[in-house]
Amino acid sequence: IYNVYLLTENSIYKQIAKAKSLEIAEKQSPEGWFYEYGGADIGYLSLTIDYLAKYYKKSKDENALKAANKAIDFISYFIHPNLTFGGEYASRNTEYLIPDGFEILAEKNKKAAAISKAIRDSLTKKTTIAPNSLDDRYLTYISYTWLQAGLDSKNISASLKIEPFKHFQEAGIVIVNNKNYYLILNYKKGGAFKLFFKNSNKVVYDSGLQIKSGKNRYISSFLSKNFAAVNKNNVKIYGNFYQIHTNPMTPIKNVLLRSFQLIFGNSDLLGFLIKKFLRRKLITSAKPSDFKFSREFILNENIKLEDIIRDINKVDELIIGGKFSYSYIPSSRFFQESELNSAKITLTKAEIANKTSFLREYDQKGNLKFSTKPLYRK
Repeated sequence: IYNVYLLTENSIYKQIAKAKSLEIAEKQSPEGWFYEYGGADIGYLSLTIDYLAKYYKKSKDENALKAANKAIDFISYFIHPNLTFGGEYASRNTEYLIPDGFEILAEKNKKAAAISKAIRDSLTKKTTIAPNSLDDRYLTYISYTWLQAGLDSKNISASLKIEPFKHFQEAGIVIVNNKNYYLILNYKKGGAFKLFFKNSNKVVYDSGLQIKSGKNRYISSFLSKNFAAVNKNNVKIYGNFYQIHTNPMTPIKNVLLRSFQLIFGNSDLLGFLIKKFLRRKLITSAKPSDFKFSREFILNENIKLEDIIRDINKVDELIIGGKFSYSYIPSSRFFQESELNSAKITLTKAEIANKTSFLREYDQKGNLKFSTKPLYRK
């Protein structure tokens, strides 16, 4: 809209852009993020920063700059030690950063400059999702932002200083940063987390728990209002598993979808309604099951993690950790090399029989000791 104003010099477009900027700022969380399917997402937030920075560069609208700075402050906590970004602890699981917004604001904001440097380093080392790893769907319409970042870059060198403990209560995210590890967990996603060990190259990707009971599969990491008790040395989460429903494409579905597009695809209203229905069905809608869990993080120089599952004897298979996502978000679920340093734990019905507690203990180099405890009986 502001570009139309620059082309036409019609001030009505300038006013509309200003109003939109104010509306966006009003919808920003006090913590700095914008709602993406009910929570904070790193990749999509970087895209918002990109637009706000571009708009500010042309308009000098201070509302846009203020909103962008708040978002940059939030996103600075999700620059991982191994130069990856985002992931399964966020609402849409994205693991990329759109770079140009940070480059535009690097001279005004030291954290933007530090994030820009991290992105440049990640491109050199090929640790993150970038044009070299994008598929053609995304390469065609977001690769230009890397080109613009190259044009806008001042190549400023800066570093981030992250405090030992940070709790974003509205987002449900806790960050622990000590000499041994960097941990990011989201208790609203059942304690899904990423854990980076500073004394080795080991990384733990944990998208939560998966259980199989009969023909049904359930996960603990559906974004919901789990109860959590949080302090600097302990985080304990209580929640329900949610049943997942997969809807793979079939030849018949594909033919029906293409036919629908040919006949009704030109209707904006119908397209909006269908998209709203599919989003609710495939991404944001799920019902809690009767299966319940608790997850406790004990946070000292070493880290301990205990998962407790109720009605475990009704479970046929248990998967602990690993990287997974059942949300239909095309810009997520890209492979990254660092995943090779992380492994999930799969247990059969015989291995979990009469067990209820599953304990992981990591030493200062990330070496894992795994154990179980029997089901308590009165």
